[in-house]
Amino acid sequence: MFRNTLITTFRLFFKYKAYSLTNLIGLATGLATCILIFLYVQFELGFDDFHQDAENIYRLEPHWTGQGEDSHWAASTGNIIPTVAQKFPERLNIILMRW
Repeated sequence: MFRNTLITTFRLFFKYKAYSLTNLIGLATGLATCILIFLYVQFELGFDDFHQDAENIYRLEPHWTGQGEDSHWAASTGNIIPTVAQKFPERLNIILMRW
């Protein structure tokens, strides 16, 4: 029974080449897109997981608005650490890493 289904599938594939090729290209594109999205999400969710206390890592993102611009960036000055330590006493530990 499987043999008959396989033979019929190949016959239809070669009989209707354009339709079959369109379906295969669509299937391949959809699978490739899903795999790429999965890998991107896995990478983003796994960021900094190698640290011992990964759930306690936070990113400070300064926000500046001026002269008609709205800017966000991931760099901050070192003098922000005492302010964070004072305003958020529930933090476990603040480590200043210098590269």
